[in-house]
Amino acid sequence: MPHAPPGLIPYVFRHMTVTFSHGSRQQFETGYTLERRTLTTCNFIYITRGRVIWVVDGKDNVLTPGSLIVVPPGHPHSGYSTTKRMTLASFHFHATLPGGVDVFELLRPPLLRQVKLGGNLDRLLRAGNDEYLRSPDENRITLPHYGTLIVQELIWHDARAGLLDCRVRPVGVKGGDDAGLVLGILKELDERLDRPISLDELAKRAGFSAQHLNRVFRRTLGVTPLQYLQQARMEHAAKLLAGGDLTIKAIAAQSGFDDPYYFSRVFHEHFGVSPTEYRNTAGSDSPSPGSAAPFR
Repeated sequence: MPHAPPGLIPYVFRHMTVTFSHGSRQQFETGYTLERRTLTTCNFIYITRGRVIWVVDGKDNVLTPGSLIVVPPGHPHSGYSTTKRMTLASFHFHATLPGGVDVFELLRPPLLRQVKLGGNLDRLLRAGNDEYLRSPDENRITLPHYGTLIVQELIWHDARAGLLDCRVRPVGVKGGDDAGLVLGILKELDERLDRPISLDELAKRAGFSAQHLNRVFRRTLGVTPLQYLQQARMEHAAKLLAGGDLTIKAIAAQSGFDDPYYFSRVFHEHFGVSPTEYRNTAGSDSPSPGSAAPFR
């Protein structure tokens, strides 16, 4: 994931809320035209048959089977087919983090990508498309769950392919927007999991006051920098416990804690079990990093 801080995608997965708004399965045998429109939702359009021109912000995009276009909220778009026969699936989502920021605005995935036929994203999109064949009462229940899976798989797909264009502002460099500052700090925190760092030090390195840094973080991600750091350290410790034979003291040190007893107490508060209990049950019924306690 070269364009995103390492901890950002897992954070997004744990904390984003995906709301499926509406959608449709559209099949035409005599051509297709969509009048120009501007939406408040993020619109996924997936082509499974035919050839379509999708015009976004005045620019033409050619879609063929396997093409997925993601139109962000507020962008005018229209479409028309260049073949008589055309089939598409349309999904409308809101995806936000606790601070209220739009996930797609934060991650900035590309407008258009070609999805590998038979791959995970293709299968989910086609399965979601098939859900429209159910009765309205049934698909009203099932489609929101497909919506969450589709959004998650799209993020993984684009992250693995290096397609995300997060606007990271280097720590200590002025200018840019709040999201760029937050992403720059996240990158710094991900590189400091094993070393103590205070909010004042982080703020000084960023060139802002501690209050401003906390305020921007809460507005963007819904947490403070140190709350994010603690959860990242706990998940890092959980992986070390499950995957090796390091001592608790060594894992504590690699997770930024000088005192292994304090580390054990924080770990227990976070996961509900001690580090030793977690290690003994890893791979069976131990709490996963994704099921951590909420931020306090």
